[in-house]
Amino acid sequence: MEDFIRFALSEGFTSYGFSSHAPLPFSTAWTMEWDAMDDYLAEFHRLKAKYAGQIELYIGLEIDYLNEESNPSVVRFRELPLDYRIGSVHLLYDDKGEIVDVDVTADKFCRVVDKHFNGDLVRVVHLYYDRLMRMVELGGFDIVGHADKMHYNASAYHPGLLDEPWYDALIQEYFDAIARKGYIVEINTKSYLELGTFLMNATSLYCLKRESVYRLIVIPTTRSV
Repeated sequence: MEDFIRFALSEGFTSYGFSSHAPLPFSTAWTMEWDAMDDYLAEFHRLKAKYAGQIELYIGLEIDYLNEESNPSVVRFRELPLDYRIGSVHLLYDDKGEIVDVDVTADKFCRVVDKHFNGDLVRVVHLYYDRLMRMVELGGFDIVGHADKMHYNASAYHPGLLDEPWYDALIQEYFDAIARKGYIVEINTKSYLELGTFLMNATSLYCLKRESVYRLIVIPTTRSV
């Protein structure tokens, strides 16, 4: 954590938040384990005291909606002493009930669609936004993380997807729900240098403007994982 704080100070940040990926019911290479939670919180509070007066620090988690038993709304996450919570979706269930990671490179995503969903991209896109809609409905978080992250990979599988009426209608329904709930929406810059895109593309930003959703937060590429 301290390296991130030092970098933030060197870049002139006046505030900085940590949002590690929250524990899932199984181990992954990119999420915390529950037995590391106390250390995560304790280290944050140590550093907050050390850098008091130099930078405002905040502690959070990025919590996946996986299913009804593991999502931002569950009591175990709500009881954590956090400053903010990000809700997001990275994983889907295929027809066999296997958990599949769709937050991967475009090439791997295309293979996932073919292998796990019989090439049915429309079904994958609907599954993804269905999960997000359910997450928005249940609540338990403050910020919608990389709200339309599917757009890049889905467009790689099917160029022109973003211009299709059914996709536009789906996105509109999704951002309507976000607007009604009043959530903050993340603009994630992580992929800009590598892929030339924000994880909130121009179409989605237009939808947000149309819905008068102006509570946006830009997440720089230095965000902790």
